Amino acid sequence: MATPAADDPFHQLSEEDSAHITMTYFGEAEDLPDDLVDELHAVLAQVSQTVGPFSADVAGTAIIGPDKAAVVLVESFELVELRNAMLALPAVQEAQSLAERQFPWGLPHETVSYTGKEFEPPESIQIDAVGFWNAGEKESVPLRKMPVLDLTAALSIPVISCASDLALGFRYGEAVPDSRWYVAKRARALGVSVPAGWGV
Repeated sequence: MATPAADDPFHQLSEEDSAHITMTYFGEAEDLPDDLVDELHAVLAQVSQTVGPFSADVAGTAIIGPDKAAVVLVESFELVELRNAMLALPAVQEAQSLAERQFPWGLPHETVSYTGKEFEPPESIQIDAVGFWNAGEKESVPLRKMPVLDLTAALSIPVISCASDLALGFRYGEAVPDSRWYVAKRARALGVSVPAGWGV
């Protein structure tokens, strides 16, 4: 999910509990295997480094889906870049393949209402975080583009499957603090201490 900044007025406009733009859809996410969920949490740390906070233009309004949701349609180069970055990752592709239905082209939008209320759409929505929603839990990570890394490097957080992978994981954790929780979790599972000062 891409989520609006906390102070964006769209939160007051939307009737949803948590305003969001769905980037990828995994169906009944609570059915995902635990190891895949771990990988998707790592993906969250990765993709948060690909673009910084951005403004998504509101291109219009529509009524979509069987529930007749009133939505604002959004368009943004950064939104496309972020979604493409996620769709290129094996963990995301695997999770998508487990969904009974899929929306391969996507229609970037934010839901306003299911009750048919009238509203005046905003001109734009400020996006500053990306999240992973799983079984009722909503994890969110701020968007923080790392200017010293290109897209390929930003998506290169190592998968840690054995102790010999940890040296690279620790180096990446020093460069990308949002990835430390994943590296630390794998280190503890392998019986290795995390670097002092990580605070995880």
